[in-house]
Amino acid sequence: ETPADRMTLLEEEWTTKYEADYEVLFVANQGTVVYIDLSLGSGGAGTFGNPYGSLPTFTTGNTYLFKQGTTYTGQLNVSVTNVVLGTYATADGARVFDKSLLFTVDMNGGRFGVNVSQDDVTLSGIRVTNLSAPYVGASTLAIYCSKSGGANDCVIEHCWIDGVSPGVGMFAVSGGIYVRGSGALVRNNKVTTSPLDAIYIGYNGAADGPDGALVYGNYIHHNDSVPADGPDCVQIASNGTQFGDVRVYDNWLLHESNTKQCIVITGTSADTDYCLVKQNYCFGPDIRNTALGVAGKSILVDVKNARIEGNYVEAADWGIGTGGNDTEILGNTIIFDTNTAHS
Repeated sequence: ETPADRMTLLEEEWTTKYEADYEVLFVANQGTVVYIDLSLGSGGAGTFGNPYGSLPTFTTGNTYLFKQGTTYTGQLNVSVTNVVLGTYATADGARVFDKSLLFTVDMNGGRFGVNVSQDDVTLSGIRVTNLSAPYVGASTLAIYCSKSGGANDCVIEHCWIDGVSPGVGMFAVSGGIYVRGSGALVRNNKVTTSPLDAIYIGYNGAADGPDGALVYGNYIHHNDSVPADGPDCVQIASNGTQFGDVRVYDNWLLHESNTKQCIVITGTSADTDYCLVKQNYCFGPDIRNTALGVAGKSILVDVKNARIEGNYVEAADWGIGTGGNDTEILGNTIIFDTNTAHS
């Protein structure tokens, strides 16, 4: 069985589990439900029978659903708090989570796909891709949640990130889901072909951190074409601020080339109240990144007060690394297929 065959099988297994267990978990509609069919171009009243034909102004407290299979071209900005964005079914207006039917944001060569600049924003069932030449001059990010003091309590669920071209210039990279703030919930997403970190939850200044981050049920297939990037599947990072109640579990993390860690949790203070990394599947036939001189660990938890339990690590040079005190490592399975393995 080749690594490619193995990855195909793992994707099929995740899809089966997603359809059985994950698809039923989502943030419900709230407030006024506004329906949008961008293929109409104009007009409409925002109802299911008469949807808006163009992008309306978002209002706090409402839900905005885009017709399945339609596309918004450019950067979609969300600058109000407490809104839900998703996809609705043509037949009955119900929410849609089938990845092949999602409403799509085409970055069209821009830097961001969906740019969230407020707290308490939910993106639930949106595809982000880039069908044009890449952005020039900086990193490109499919979903970016950030504001002064942190974009807190944001939810990214059931989204699909694919085909996001790397930027060209000083930062010739691209990332998937980036949240700078506390209370982030990132679950049941599919991220493929993202050359930088697929999921990143971090800080937006010295005074905040990724407190309360919850990351589960995601499928990530990393294939980095730029060896010097050294990306991770999931990275949670602090800037010296103590953070806690971070949980990363039940993710399917596949690294194919030029990579570092499947999971990395770190902070300059090496100080957390609690951190749990549990029952993740990590498959990495090229977690070594010789371009950077890095022998990446499949799981690296460089903070204290952590519990690393029941993870399955396959086909990597290194298994689990930790640099913090008061850390429990138990019940993990590590399978190597190289001659330079380290557990």
